[in-house]
Amino acid sequence: MMFILKPKPDTALPVMLLMFFPFTMQATAQGLDSEPAMRMRLIIAEMLPGIYDNMNQAYFDRRRNLDKPQQHERRHLTIERLESATPDRHSYRILEYKAGADRELLRQAIWQLTPDPARPEQVRMRIYPVSNNRPVRDVPASADGGWLPEDCDILWERRAGQFYGKPHDTCDKAIGVHMLSEDGLWFHQMHKNSRGEIVPTHPGNTPYELERARIFHCYADVPGVGGGRAVPFRRYGPYLLHDKGGRTSFIIADKDKRKIAIRLNNVTWRINNEKNLYTRNSLVLYIEQTVNNETQQQYSFTEPSATRLGLNVGAVLVNCAITPRSEARPRL
Repeated sequence: MMFILKPKPDTALPVMLLMFFPFTMQATAQGLDSEPAMRMRLIIAEMLPGIYDNMNQAYFDRRRNLDKPQQHERRHLTIERLESATPDRHSYRILEYKAGADRELLRQAIWQLTPDPARPEQVRMRIYPVSNNRPVRDVPASADGGWLPEDCDILWERRAGQFYGKPHDTCDKAIGVHMLSEDGLWFHQMHKNSRGEIVPTHPGNTPYELERARIFHCYADVPGVGGGRAVPFRRYGPYLLHDKGGRTSFIIADKDKRKIAIRLNNVTWRINNEKNLYTRNSLVLYIEQTVNNETQQQYSFTEPSATRLGLNVGAVLVNCAITPRSEARPRL
């Protein structure tokens, strides 16, 4: 069925303007189209900031009994957006640690995403090294002065559901291949040996698989009162823990001087814990109680996407949530 609009004589001009106006705007908008690299740069700029950790990779390397040289040390990486970012340049402070009790700082640098008109399908990332001897607090919130970029810029390009970053072709120093996705940031360190051959830096020739972490706000009640009972308790916290191995501990002021440790880990399994059955990933909350050098551990687990979980073992109650209690909003 066709409908024909017959305007009155005095309304014919407005109707004609309405009919042609959208096409005029469309033609103008097409003239503002950007190169693919500009869109990719904006996406990478949003994806980069965060906390990354290869807690699961390091754990399962040991659990699989890989030879020591084949195992990956635990690494912890923070990428913080700098306030000096401009519409066409995005700058970040990078801190990489050897995770563990000593938490050794391995490197710090400034990364800067910049436009490169000569490469419409790639995004260039400049690297400004910062000496590890320089206190982190002294690193200015700007990447516009003081350092010369390294010779090896990283060129990012889109590959399926992730971005793949490799050094530019003229790089003759350390070569690192990066893979960035919604789930994490992997890097495969390579270098050129004395004969000019590209060889892996890690003996296992495998990348460091740093997974993206989420921050949880946690507190602990001692003892773990429940059911509305009028029992005195003391609250410890709040503690900020990430869910890729974040850990904290405190001493309870009682006669046993108990040490309580809280740990979060969003477990992504590398193996199955039973043959021919798929082991599902889980977000796990651990409570460790140590008295006289003897440690007991209890844990609870839930879906990896959960934003809140808790565990009450009687002596201690722990509650962790992405949204802090002070910002929780009522709902029906």
